[in-house]
Amino acid sequence: MSEAFTFDDVEPGATGDFDELPTGTYVCVIDDTVPGVTSTDKTNLRVQFKVVAGDLKGRTISDWLYFTAASAPFLLSRLTAAGVDPPKGIKTADEAAAKVGALLIGRHVEIVVRPDEYPKGSGEFNQRVKAWKPAPEALRSAPVAAGVSAGGTDDDIPF
Repeated sequence: MSEAFTFDDVEPGATGDFDELPTGTYVCVIDDTVPGVTSTDKTNLRVQFKVVAGDLKGRTISDWLYFTAASAPFLLSRLTAAGVDPPKGIKTADEAAAKVGALLIGRHVEIVVRPDEYPKGSGEFNQRVKAWKPAPEALRSAPVAAGVSAGGTDDDIPF
C-alpha cells in the first residue's frame, strides 16, 4: 500500500531545508545502491551511506563509483574497505555495477567527508565522500539479509 502524499498543504515557493553532512569521519552502513549512466555514457553506481553512530546518526550522503578500465584500482580499494571481494567473470561495466551494488548493501565502512570544489575552478564547494576505510572490527562481518539467520540449518523454513 502506498504512503499518503499530497502537495495541497505546501506553501508556494517552499524549498525545504538540507544540511550537508559536516566535514569529518563517520561510521556508516551502505543502505542503497543505484546503477546509472552519466551524460557521457559512463556506467556509474550511486552508493548511499547512512551514519550509524554519534550525534549525526541517521544522516545520509552519497558517493558515485564509475566503472571504466582506468578506475578499476580505485574501485578495488573501495570494495576492499567494505570487505567485499570483487566478483569474477564480469564482462561489462553495466554487469559490474549491478553485481557490485548488490554486494555492497548492508556493509559497514568508515567514510571521510571533505569539501570538494566542483567544477574545478568554479569556487563552489560541496561536501563529498573523499575516502572509504574499513569499519571498526565489530561491524566488519558480512551483512545478513532480512529474514535470514546468520547460521544453522534451513530446517525451520516452512516449504
